[in-house]
Amino acid sequence: MDQKNVDTLYHYERKTNRLMPAFTLDFENREPVMYSYAELPDFYAGSIMRSVRKDQLNYVSEEESSFIVNRKTLRGSYFKLVNDFFGGTEIQYPSFCFTDGYYVRNVEPAILLAELEEVLEKNKDLPVSKINDLTDFKNSITENDNNYILLGKLKQEGWDGLQKNAGSGGLF
Repeated sequence: MDQKNVDTLYHYERKTNRLMPAFTLDFENREPVMYSYAELPDFYAGSIMRSVRKDQLNYVSEEESSFIVNRKTLRGSYFKLVNDFFGGTEIQYPSFCFTDGYYVRNVEPAILLAELEEVLEKNKDLPVSKINDLTDFKNSITENDNNYILLGKLKQEGWDGLQKNAGSGGLF
């Protein structure tokens, strides 16, 4: 097995001062990828990005895909995570967003303003109450504000549905 194409999520055992493997994804002999993992109560989630070399020193990531794997059955599938509050906007790199059953995002005010403007522009069919909430939120933000922390508890029924349906597609 080519070690450069295998990555593992480890747990630290304080009593023995050891790292213990918890989840491993083998990329076999596929082209180089960048990846990240998150551990959820019933799932492992991750993002896989293909690395493209732009010059001698720089790589960029392209074609990001997110996957989720049931911890008990090890069945997995690709998935997309959406932000209901932002009109169903897809959350990029969701494996970076999970902490203890919550979605957490730290975002600069200028970026948040641009995202809210885009959501309002692209989603004219949202309910009036949602448009008003998003507009009020947008109008409360100034570019000189401190960063915003977006925090949301993950819905249990969403994870139950994933658990029931996980495995409907392959990882590669």
